[in-house]
Amino acid sequence: MSLNRKLLGLALVGMVVIGALLAPAAQAEENTPTFTATESPVRETGTQVEAHEITVNAGTLKCKGATLLDSSGAGGMMLVMQPSYTECTVGGVAATVKMNGCEYTFEPTKTTEGEDRYAGRMGILCPTGKTIEVSTSGCLVTIGEQINLETVEFANATAAKQVEYHETWQTSVKSAEYMQTGALCKGGTGVFKNLTYHGVSTIKGESPTTGEPIGIWIGD
Repeated sequence: MSLNRKLLGLALVGMVVIGALLAPAAQAEENTPTFTATESPVRETGTQVEAHEITVNAGTLKCKGATLLDSSGAGGMMLVMQPSYTECTVGGVAATVKMNGCEYTFEPTKTTEGEDRYAGRMGILCPTGKTIEVSTSGCLVTIGEQINLETVEFANATAAKQVEYHETWQTSVKSAEYMQTGALCKGGTGVFKNLTYHGVSTIKGESPTTGEPIGIWIGD
């Protein structure tokens, strides 16, 4: 083998070794978006600013009140929120929503175009044997545990990380599973996968002990 071929072989080996060493460093730079606050612990609360609407075969659930509450104060890459719905209707008929201990998860997964904007997903966590129950006259809709429901768009509300710093979440889930039971269910009974969920919430932070406002934001 000529000297030139030997040198070329050594150069190629060196490039492979350098590439292997640099790969972990490059991956480390791709940070996952994280819920952050000016101090800890922090309780995050959400209120609807654009009506939350859950649409199933039986009709569209609309509520005058829709709130979210994170009681853990842990922050991190995922928040587990306790939802609450009040004064609700389905297709214009009075309805009740029972969460039965079920909670929502929210998780930003990547940055998107535009400053302070992130895309992510939500999920539903329920105690064993429990589901969310939406009931109206002659029809019961149950929504069970499921994950990776897309999409949720997260946005930081201002450019300065301060006490009044908060977030806006826009939920736009296009497909989730549910069950309808009851003789008066529009669209029939059975299991379906065409549930959609749309709504916009303002998320703010506060001290879990004093209620004083705490600045929150998403960063990577």
